[in-house]
Amino acid sequence: MLKGKTDKTSEFNITSKRFRYLEIDDYLKCYKRRQKGQKLFDIGVSIEQEYVQKSEQYLKSKKLLQRKLLKKKIEDMKNNYDAVISIVLRKVRKSERIILNTAKGQFPGKY
Repeated sequence: MLKGKTDKTSEFNITSKRFRYLEIDDYLKCYKRRQKGQKLFDIGVSIEQEYVQKSEQYLKSKKLLQRKLLKKKIEDMKNNYDAVISIVLRKVRKSERIILNTAKGQFPGKY
């Protein structure tokens, strides 16, 4: 549909030298849950719980990397309420920036 209307190609190439799949995946998870109306703290706790549930898979596999949303345990997250909110909000904002970059034809672009 856009052929002949823009100077850009329709392909979206990765524009950064080091593409960080795991971080961008975390951004996407935070963004989707925020769009559903979840509170920032609840998003952080739910994603961390998801990673804790998958911890056995991480131990069994040599290819999967152990994932954590934060460097804290779930019990410690409750004591650092403001830090959890700050981290999740930062991830949501970065995902919004990536969406804007992608609309311009840059993926992921600067975020």
